[in-house]
Order: sequence, then structure tokens, then C-alpha cells
Amino acid sequence: MEKSINLSVNQLERTTSNVTRVEQHSSFDEIMEKITNGMFNVILFGGIPYFLWIFIQFMMKG
Repeated sequence: MEKSINLSVNQLERTTSNVTRVEQHSSFDEIMEKITNGMFNVILFGGIPYFLWIFIQFMMKG
């Protein structure tokens, strides 16, 4: 009888640790999504106008 109780406690601990890993993974995904969106915004609103400014300067000197 004690063995079955111990096994079920061990199974519960494993299940809890698996749930914790999934929660950590989902929070990691959320962080990476925020970083990726931020990088896209920097490129879109900073990189493209800067490239156009350099291109216009090049065309005016040429």
C-alpha cells in the first residue's frame, strides 16, 4: 500500500515539474516574441529612412 502512495506522489512531482517547464517555455516564447517585434520596429522605422537618406545623399553628389 505504501508503494502505491509513494509512486503516485512521485508521479505528481514529475507532472508538476513538467507543467513548470511548459510555463517557463511559454514565458520564454513571449520574451522572444517581444524582442523580435522590437527588432522589426527598429528596422522598419529606423533602418529604412536611414537607408533612404544615404541613398538620396549619394544621388545628389553623383
